[in-house]
Amino acid sequence: MNWPRVSAGDKFGRLTVICRKPSPDNGSRWLCHCDCGNEIITRASTLKSGGTKSCGCLRREKTTRYNKSMNFKHGMCFEPIYAVWFGMLARCRNPNSTAYKYYGARGITVCDRWLKFENFYADMAPRPEGLTLDRINNDGNYEPGNCRWTDWKTQRANQRNPHGNRRKKAYQSGASS
Repeated sequence: MNWPRVSAGDKFGRLTVICRKPSPDNGSRWLCHCDCGNEIITRASTLKSGGTKSCGCLRREKTTRYNKSMNFKHGMCFEPIYAVWFGMLARCRNPNSTAYKYYGARGITVCDRWLKFENFYADMAPRPEGLTLDRINNDGNYEPGNCRWTDWKTQRANQRNPHGNRRKKAYQSGASS
């Protein structure tokens, strides 16, 4: 396929090409001015293919519009605790999730209250650095009385064995194995 040549003054999406810049790999790189006022250096191939249309502002605007349309009012969709909440929902509610067979398919659910991120956040925040969400009773659901933040070692000791026999529960202090 013959791509159009890039030259100063050309417009690609929100980007206006200013000048060619030296490239360590002999590729063609161009300094571009975005409509929002930022400048970026990008490859000619991504300009020509449509892979780069802005300095990143277009993606941020689309994300903001999407979040508003999905009613994400909390502004925390890029925070680690949001990723934990989202993963919990996926494991329990999305049959396409790779972990669904270990959670949702076994009947593990998320309580109604925690279907809304703001409620999960109110009950479980802050998430301590380096800790993960753990269900105390592995056959129980994700709900306030059955969840805690633990380190990987504690969580590993509290995991169910898929072959039927259980490891010693970390929360059962003094129990014999």
